[in-house]
Amino acid sequence: MLAAAMAKMEGFTYEPSTETFWKQGYSSESDYIFTTTQFVTVESLDTILDTMADGESLLVCCKAFQPECKSFSSRITVKKIPTVLLGRCEFDHNDYSLNVVDIPQEKIEGNSGNDIKTTLF
Repeated sequence: MLAAAMAKMEGFTYEPSTETFWKQGYSSESDYIFTTTQFVTVESLDTILDTMADGESLLVCCKAFQPECKSFSSRITVKKIPTVLLGRCEFDHNDYSLNVVDIPQEKIEGNSGNDIKTTLF
């Protein structure tokens, strides 16, 4: 949810790659966005840069990062996720159970008597 919101906010199309973890969306054929709640380090950016093809660029959106990340590479831009967006998107949850109550049901009078009709209000 957070990655989709950041992509929309930054003008990217949200479409995560099934092969490359940092390609969560794109704005052109070679311009990508990656959103993470992890602390971004120069080492993590270096790992990503090693997998980038020539001509590709990346916007990394994160909660926090090392100051050195700002000037790490001209092909990678690092930006903090706005606090207002972090407050509206849930992350770091293992269980997204919904509090759903049973929908009232009533029997339909008919041949079998076992048919059930769901009543929505």
